[in-house]
Amino acid sequence: MRRNHTSATGIGLVLASSLAPSAYCAEEPAVMFHANPARTGVYPEGGPANPGTLLWKFKTAKQFEASPAVAGGMVYFGSNDGIFHAVDLKDGVEKWKIETGRNLESSPAIQDGVVYFGCHDQFLHAVDAKHGDFIYED
Repeated sequence: MRRNHTSATGIGLVLASSLAPSAYCAEEPAVMFHANPARTGVYPEGGPANPGTLLWKFKTAKQFEASPAVAGGMVYFGSNDGIFHAVDLKDGVEKWKIETGRNLESSPAIQDGVVYFGCHDQFLHAVDAKHGDFIYED
């Protein structure tokens, strides 16, 4: 089955071009796919020393295809059930969710307390990381 990814690609290009690689600071924690706006895939913190043990699981109605983002003790991800989730990193309890009604296949990015994610509704969404409220520009 062939999918049309034109909208998601366009969103990615707009987001990537607005986050210049020169703006990346190596001391900042990695909170997006491939570590930083330059998409180098180099994580300054390195990987885990050992895989550890399973702490919790979170069930979605459909699969999710993108990498989650982890920041501020939270895990952010969307799934193809049309729901974007914010889950507590320690215990896996959902803190908030946004129902978009459309597939969510993009990896979120987080900057200055704002979570950005693309959706098959052809929008790039910006929400407050703490409460999940949409951020609107006047």
